[in-house]
Amino acid sequence: MASNVSDRIAGSVVGAIVAEAAGAPIHWVYDPATLEKILSKYPQPEFIPDGHCPFYRLPTGRNGCVGEQALVLLESLVQCKGFDSKHLRSRMYAAFGPDSDYEVEGTVTKDQLPISGPWRPGHLKAFVANFEENEEITGSKDGPNGDAYAKLVPLVALYAGKPELEKYVIEATRMTHNNDLSVDCAIAAAKVLERLMLDGWTSKETPEQIVADVACLSPAGMKIALGAAIDAKAQPHKDAVQKFQSNCGLPQSLQTSLHAFLSAGFDTDFPSAIRPTLTACGDNLPRLMFAGACVGSRVGVDGIPKDWLDKTLKRDWIIQQAKELVSLREKK
Repeated sequence: MASNVSDRIAGSVVGAIVAEAAGAPIHWVYDPATLEKILSKYPQPEFIPDGHCPFYRLPTGRNGCVGEQALVLLESLVQCKGFDSKHLRSRMYAAFGPDSDYEVEGTVTKDQLPISGPWRPGHLKAFVANFEENEEITGSKDGPNGDAYAKLVPLVALYAGKPELEKYVIEATRMTHNNDLSVDCAIAAAKVLERLMLDGWTSKETPEQIVADVACLSPAGMKIALGAAIDAKAQPHKDAVQKFQSNCGLPQSLQTSLHAFLSAGFDTDFPSAIRPTLTACGDNLPRLMFAGACVGSRVGVDGIPKDWLDKTLKRDWIIQQAKELVSLREKK
């Protein structure tokens, strides 16, 4: 188990990105029977060698869109030695804009799916358009979704326990998701992760108590949503995902992410905690980011299996950036 805050923070960042990469080959497979048939061909569900996402295909080990947003944020935080919204916007535009491999010529029709290469979701299309129009707030006003909270793990890692965390969470969220529901979910997720990074694994509080404490400090609608996730704790994760819906909508995506943490509990290894989320269908990537961050904060980088790390394409860079983030935090 991670023995101190620095180990928990590094483990959280690396765990989130590794878990997301592990599930990218089966992203957006919504039918449970279809997913079961796919996974029956492999001994384990992580990093399967053939992509089965119905919309896009990536090399196994590359992060999906959620993970790559987190990577851009991580890089920006390290380069700027803190949160710099202007730099982050520019890096996001470079990573997901017209000169990136997210750019697709023309309109993609159903018979052209899956495309070869990454998929630019609606909120990033809105971000690119708003950036090009020099809008002050570049986020989409529509379609709150799980990317809003899941991409923020490196930001929480750097600012956990610091008074500016919530301000930066709001700013970073509205950069891509300019709507109140996305912001409320991002703040709630950040507060749960903050507790785990700082002392959650060493305190006597249960996972339910941590989420309940965050619920008490949340707006009324968010309090209800978090309470429902706690109430569903005893259900198998697959059942909870179907109950809350397996898509990217909010607050459902946050509820299923929290359920992954609640149902795994404190006493579990990394693969055992992540595999139920891997196999729960639908928009699994935000859930994997959050579950990976939670469990990674418990086990540290050393508790993430070597073969999972080895299969993550940017492994060495990710670990180095996480170490630099820890060093930067210690200097603040």
